[in-house]
Amino acid sequence: MKNSISVIMVVKNGESYLAQAIESVLVQSIVPREILLIDGNSKDATPEIASRYPNVTYFLQPGNGLANARNYGISLASGEWILFLDCDDYWAPDKLPLQMEFHRSNSLYEFSIGRVKFFLESGAVLRPGFQAHFFESGTVGYTPGTLCVRHSAFERVGLFDESLDIACDADWFARIKDNDEKVGILENILLHKRIHSNNLSGKIQQNRHELMIVLNRSLKRKRQK
Repeated sequence: MKNSISVIMVVKNGESYLAQAIESVLVQSIVPREILLIDGNSKDATPEIASRYPNVTYFLQPGNGLANARNYGISLASGEWILFLDCDDYWAPDKLPLQMEFHRSNSLYEFSIGRVKFFLESGAVLRPGFQAHFFESGTVGYTPGTLCVRHSAFERVGLFDESLDIACDADWFARIKDNDEKVGILENILLHKRIHSNNLSGKIQQNRHELMIVLNRSLKRKRQK
């Protein structure tokens, strides 16, 4: 199983964090078959940093947006299991062995996630409503950075919706839930997620609008059951 893992990393102008993210994959006791770095046309030193790692295969993203980058990575991946990592986050050092052991012992599960622990970059300011306990014990992470998924499962549940920007992850996980998929939840912290000015500044109204789309789609699927 150790040679059937594809790691898809997504980056855009990630020179400040990319090395830490890559190295968090390389320190795992299980070596992935491939690490696919999908670059959304970075204008900084991202390509140069990626070139320092012979285990990383660099691709320029053909389209735009997070969902497009992830889907492109999935189309390139050759592993049985797919895992994701965004360039400004990093994995816990035992993420791969923990999830591979879970799937070895629970062969009926094609999806697993774990806990995510947030940390605040120096100078970043939290927006109102962000829960402090996320920085302490972490929370169950319905986010691609904690996910391990069997490659073939995408044929059943679909890829990430490229018509959505911020909420493409929420939409994908909602489909998993509405499809009654078995998702293993590990209590271990598997992902450290960085909160910084770029991912805080954002598109609050767009996020609300897209989440309403996700909710309405989910309700429609449930009515059709």
